Amino acid sequence: MRFMEVVHVSEHFTRASFLSGVFGLGFEWASKSGITPFVSKAHKRGLLAEDKISFWFNKHFDPLNAGQVMLGGVNTGRFKG
Repeated sequence: MRFMEVVHVSEHFTRASFLSGVFGLGFEWASKSGITPFVSKAHKRGLLAEDKISFWFNKHFDPLNAGQVMLGGVNTGRFKG
């Protein structure tokens, strides 16, 4: 699978009509280009347990524990409900 990191984009790029989300976090049906999102593609290939991505952000300033991104599931220890 192709993957890249973008650290700077021009104003022209951010206004482009061909963009289909950030890091493949959108829904496949909402993709302007018809591309399968990264997480969905990784799940279909058996690389992730679930077709999910989750984020946790620490509400208290802590540079050593600022947050967490989990591909393929949810860390249930990070939330209540």
